[in-house]
Amino acid sequence: RITCAANDFVTELLGETFTKSPTPATTEVLREASSSQPVMYILSSQSSDPLKEVEVLAQKIGVSESAGTLKTIGMGAGQEQVAIDTLRLYSKQGGWVIFSNIHLMGEWLCTFASVLEEAIRSPNK
Repeated sequence: RITCAANDFVTELLGETFTKSPTPATTEVLREASSSQPVMYILSSQSSDPLKEVEVLAQKIGVSESAGTLKTIGMGAGQEQVAIDTLRLYSKQGGWVIFSNIHLMGEWLCTFASVLEEAIRSPNK
């Protein structure tokens, strides 16, 4: 509660410029992405969630779940193998994978990092 109160106080006294983190436009971030250079958003509790913006942009360029080129996986118990299989598949055939709530998978993140590095080293052609 102290953090929220301090945030409110600074916002009221100095303005939002001093309390909001600058976030790059999703289109700018995704322009730099490739199969060998994935994008990872690490969000704080006060960050805005870029998921909707990413999904809208994906649809504009023809990336969608219905086209088989976008998969969103809500991480939690039992999703480890689904995440690994999807990451490997999409790194070979192309497509976007969005992993949400990955912070819930603390002990598993080393395994995830290894699979991600493998996918980066041998991306789809």
